[in-house]
Formats: sequence, C-alpha cells, structure tokens
Amino acid sequence: MKLSVHTSSQAYELNLLRITQLCGTDFRKKQYILKSLRKHFSSSKYSEYEGGMINNIEIDNEIPGREYFEVYSIETVRDILKMIQLGKNTLMSRYIKMCLQSSSLKDEMQQLEFLTDDIFYKLNQNLFEEFQYLRLSYSLEKLFDIIQKSEIVSDEREDVEALSDFELLKIFLLLIEQIQRCDPRKIMIIIENIDHFIEFKEYEKIFRMIQNLCNKYDIWCIFSMSTSGYVYIDHVCMEGINIINDEIFTLPQLRYTKSFVEQQYPCHIDITDEEVIVMLRSIIHRIGNSKIELNQKSDVLLKMINGSLCIDTKVISTLNNIEKSFLAAEL
Repeated sequence: MKLSVHTSSQAYELNLLRITQLCGTDFRKKQYILKSLRKHFSSSKYSEYEGGMINNIEIDNEIPGREYFEVYSIETVRDILKMIQLGKNTLMSRYIKMCLQSSSLKDEMQQLEFLTDDIFYKLNQNLFEEFQYLRLSYSLEKLFDIIQKSEIVSDEREDVEALSDFELLKIFLLLIEQIQRCDPRKIMIIIENIDHFIEFKEYEKIFRMIQNLCNKYDIWCIFSMSTSGYVYIDHVCMEGINIINDEIFTLPQLRYTKSFVEQQYPCHIDITDEEVIVMLRSIIHRIGNSKIELNQKSDVLLKMINGSLCIDTKVISTLNNIEKSFLAAEL
C-alpha cells in the first residue's frame, strides 16, 4: 500500500507493507509520520496545535477512517509494561477477561459461583439478624475486580520490570497473538526507535516473530531505527524499507537493486544477493542525506585508535584505482 502523510507544505510518500521499517536520521520527519499515524487511528481529539494533522493520512490516495487500524504504540519500555500489566483497558486485562469467559474455565467458574452464593447467603443471614434492613449484594461478573488487584510477576516471582527489554517485547507479541486468536482485529503495531531497546540479533528474532504473526492475522507493523547497520533486509521485506533523510527513498526489489549495482558500478563487479544486502545494511541510514561526507582518512584514524586499545579492526575490502576515482569525482 502507498502511505501519504501530509504536512502544511508537502507530503511524505512511503511504502506501507505488513512490516515497514523507517530508517534514516531525519528524526523530525519520522516523529511527525509516526505521531500522525498514532493520532489518526485513535479516538482522542486533536488539540489546537495538532490541527494540521486532521485527515493528513492517506492510504492508496484515500483518507482511511479513524477505526481502520487499532494501534498499539511503543515509544519506551514503560509503554510495554503498561500493556502487559493488569489495569484499565490494558492488553493483559483484555486477555484475562477472555480467559474467564472461555469454555476451559466453565466448570471452575460454576464451582466458584456455588461457593460465592454460599458465602454471601451466610453473610446476609448474619446481617439480617443484626441489622434487619441490610444485605450484601454481589455479581459474579465482578470477579475480575478481584483479579485486577493481583500483580503480574515473572516465573521467578520477580517484578516484571526486572525482565530484559527483549523478554518484555516477546511477552507483548505473545499476548497480541493470544488475543488475535480469540478476537481477531486489524491492528497496527508501532515500535519507535527499536534500536534503543534491543540488540540487532534480538531484533532479528522479534522480526521473525512479527512475520509469523502477520502471516496468521491482519497485523501491520512499523519499526523505526537509525543505528548504523541496524535494519532487517531480505527478499520479502525489502520494499517495506523507507529511508527518511533530506529525500525519502524506498528500496526497490532486491533484483532491481542488484541490477542497478551491476550496471552502474564504476568498474565490472560480480556480486551476489547476500553481498548486496551486506552493502545496503552498512549504508542504509545515510542514503538520501545530503550532509554525508565520505572520508577514508577517518577509517585510518579509527583503525589507529582501536589498535591502541588492542582491538583489531579488519578491513573487509579495499578500493581499486577506478573506485577511488569515482569517489573523488564530483557529480
């Protein structure tokens, strides 16, 4: 799908896939895009300073309704903790309510109803004897109020805040899956600056979890990141990578990118798909940034300083004269 996010003076055009990655270092643009999505797909009113965001979202050239997506947004770890703990309108509370209503707890709920009836009957007998006009009233539906007073802890009975950000994200996604299984909806998950939460190897695992969820349910996910080398690239997700810098650039399919490299490279090059992906990962956040300067002397300095720290910085490739001339030439 084509996503357009309008400002007062221009439109940001993006590819919106089931999994979309927003790369690049123009944080202001990225924040505006994500804030616009969160606001549009919510029930909250626009404040006076947010007036420019009203109806500023288009999907395939049409303004979607504000209930088109149910959005779960994560900006900090605190947002995850809120959703996986018990409280008003949290994901965990919604899941617990589903469990209480499920057939698997039917016998236990019936036993609980009998026991509760007996307890309140005896309590009301005592009240009537003492006060005559008073009695206790209850509803089994209020059982959830009792459960809400309990606490969510880890399997080692520690506070969930002691869990790593990676573990918390996994719990959040497992919770989403369980709820979607019972009550499927069209949802959008926004995780802003995920590179500030988890290491890249952990991100690869989270990405695959999301892929599995998207294959099963009507789930869409947007990640934003800016750390060098931090992006998940394969044949399937490549067109969902949008680089947000001075220019907004969406990666084409891998075969087109590979063909571009082979045809435009300053000298003959035989390159594999995997090598193209490795090269893209190393430069992804700098594409479209007019302020980027290439300085090989900086790499020399880096190797010198790392050498003084007894760190061996490996040079994975060297440039031939044609490549050096190309880098030195002006467009």
